Amino acid sequence: MYIAFPFLILIWGILVTGLVSPIDNLLLDRVFKWLPDWYTLRDVLDIKTTYSRQAILVTAVCALTLNGLVGPIVEELYFRGHLLPRLSHFERWAPLLNVALFSLYHLWTPWMFFSRLILLIPMVHIVKWKRNIYIGMIAHCLLNLIGTAVLFAQLLG
Repeated sequence: MYIAFPFLILIWGILVTGLVSPIDNLLLDRVFKWLPDWYTLRDVLDIKTTYSRQAILVTAVCALTLNGLVGPIVEELYFRGHLLPRLSHFERWAPLLNVALFSLYHLWTPWMFFSRLILLIPMVHIVKWKRNIYIGMIAHCLLNLIGTAVLFAQLLG
């Protein structure tokens, strides 16, 4: 259960990210064009020309720790461990509402609202169905660790 479900969620996440990222980019370029490039990280790969390899490496270690482990665990404790059971009176709609609130919580990337909905609804349904927050924690950590590792591999490679 702790391997199969997170692995399936990870595969789903990779597929959704690949399929929906063009929509995220379209929203970013059309609806959120007014946001500055430094905020949206449109030119994130230019960072390697601005900062030293050592600075990027230290940032990578911090990002992997905080964004890959600490953040997802805390988010899962709150959103799936605390909030989801309290939304049970919404019955079938509780997972969707939970994911919508989670997506809104990520207010620094509003262009990714819908992709987060599509990505996370299966995970939240599994967590609710199995009544096991650890499945969500493992999957969330894996998704964030891989995403962060890919970004820093591009910056350091």
